[in-house]
Amino acid sequence: GSSTAGIDEGDVLTVRDCLYALMLASANESANALACHVSGSREAFAELMNQTAESLGCTGSHFANPSGLNDENHYTTASDLAIIMQYCMKNSTFRSLAGLKSCILPSTNKSSERVFTTTNDLLTYDNREVASNYYYPYAIAGKTGYTTAAKNCLVSVSNKDDFELICVVLSVGIYPNNLSGKFIETKKLFDYGYSNYMIKKLREKDAIATSIDVTGGTKETKNLDLLLSNDITAVIPQNVSDESYEPEIKLEDNISAPIYQGQILGKIVYNIDGIEYSADLKAAHNVDISSFFKLAIQTVLVILILYFLYLLLFDDSKNKKYRKKFKKNSYKM
Repeated sequence: GSSTAGIDEGDVLTVRDCLYALMLASANESANALACHVSGSREAFAELMNQTAESLGCTGSHFANPSGLNDENHYTTASDLAIIMQYCMKNSTFRSLAGLKSCILPSTNKSSERVFTTTNDLLTYDNREVASNYYYPYAIAGKTGYTTAAKNCLVSVSNKDDFELICVVLSVGIYPNNLSGKFIETKKLFDYGYSNYMIKKLREKDAIATSIDVTGGTKETKNLDLLLSNDITAVIPQNVSDESYEPEIKLEDNISAPIYQGQILGKIVYNIDGIEYSADLKAAHNVDISSFFKLAIQTVLVILILYFLYLLLFDDSKNKKYRKKFKKNSYKM
């Protein structure tokens, strides 16, 4: 019952062709071959999957094989799959593969040329009565999955006016009129996202976040603007003004002169629906140390040096007296 691309033992394929077979034909034999190529065995590759998932912040997943076939130790969550897809879409090769509608697998030493079409019907328009319900014009990538235990699953990505959404639907059945629920529900969720949310630039790079008086700075330079090191762009509800979100300014402790232009002195953080959007805060200009503050620091340093010298010499004098007394007493004994 495993999906396959008909790749036989002894077939010689490039890594890219194996990836084509994996992504478009859901070829489990290709998943196994790639896993062994990368890690030496399926088990070692599964462990690499677990390590990567943990590093991304996934908390509900454990992988036992590279193909996704049923195993009591192989499981995941919708949230973790969304995190993994977000990570994968940063890779240009994956992004291209996950958006392919079809591909040609060249002939090999064992097989003739093969043509594969994507199983993600969001990507392709089909005028057949059933399939015509699945096409989504903003869909750009995705991967279907099915086992008897997991049922129909789909992780997909859409992009509308540079607003990119990830959708995960799991364990979906067949709807009336023989419609595949995974495509129907995904389209509904994407439409909900675009109808109710928007992507908004809250603050621009180099905008002034706050101003501070720097301890020990000269009169001319101590008033310092702190600027954003990058734009802050967030996803917010369409019916809420971005002005209603108040950021938190987190500054480093004991900020004092001298300070150099561009030095990072804190962070600005927006917390929206449990997601943090932030930027470092950098100094707009140099802050020179005042003569008085410099003199005070130098005076303190001199006092500390003298104090440590006193302790060193005093302790050394005490030690010499002790050593003489010890030798004298030892001689008498």
